Amino acid sequence: MTTSPKSWVPLGICHVDAGMLMVGDPCYSAHDSHPEHPIHNWSAFCDLLYKDDQNPRGMQIEHPRGGAGCGVVVCTGGDGQYKVEARFNNHGDLLEMRVRPDRGEY
Repeated sequence: MTTSPKSWVPLGICHVDAGMLMVGDPCYSAHDSHPEHPIHNWSAFCDLLYKDDQNPRGMQIEHPRGGAGCGVVVCTGGDGQYKVEARFNNHGDLLEMRVRPDRGEY
């Protein structure tokens, strides 16, 4: 892929039915084989979301060994679909990513 670092590259659409999006490494996501992970299943994930000290707009999901690292959850304000786009440098490395509501013009 050859693009300018200034160009936003469409990566796809993310459908939202939970009213939130998550950005993170998939190896930390909802799997019962690693119960030490904070999001090893949907119930554990929901428990994190409803903690009293949780930011209503979004939150950092802590790594089981401490500190940031499992992911970030952001409230979308509702369900729908969202465009995922990214900018890459000339070597193909990610520079930044954005997620925007898809109003059908994608």
